[in-house]
Amino acid sequence: MEPDLLLPSEALNQISSDELITESVRIEERQIQHGYSIGQFNFLVKELMRAEIMEDNSIFPLPKTQPGLRGLINARGSLIPVFDLKQLLNIKKNQKEYILVLGTEDDAVGIIIDSLPIQPSIKKQMQQTPPLHDAIKDYISHTYMDEENLVWMDFDYASFFISLANRN
Repeated sequence: MEPDLLLPSEALNQISSDELITESVRIEERQIQHGYSIGQFNFLVKELMRAEIMEDNSIFPLPKTQPGLRGLINARGSLIPVFDLKQLLNIKKNQKEYILVLGTEDDAVGIIIDSLPIQPSIKKQMQQTPPLHDAIKDYISHTYMDEENLVWMDFDYASFFISLANRN
């Protein structure tokens, strides 16, 4: 005997909106691969984005460049711009720094970070974004809280760095 099948619209009507929101957060949770910190800011990197840590890589400064552009690195024969968001966000520098390279080939960009990335245990999406620095507030799409009550942010890297490049 075949089970009674529901029309798709009937099946969707049996699920409450709270269940849909909870499930969407769970789906996003699984897509988050790791996060990193720059000062008091915690940023997330989605699983599908290529990311790599570069240690002991010389940064070659470029004269007369925009604030925040530390210089270029050579990663497997490709020149990659490296940005220091601490300079843009007015955050004190640490002794130890790492370069996180996001993206591939022509779209790759390096960011100076404080420590090695971690995999945060996201517990919920925040309803309101906390107050943020003007330089990044337009590029944060979602904020989350982890098990330790730290705030983690989805950061639109591509749009942010395009806007930096377009500044006069």
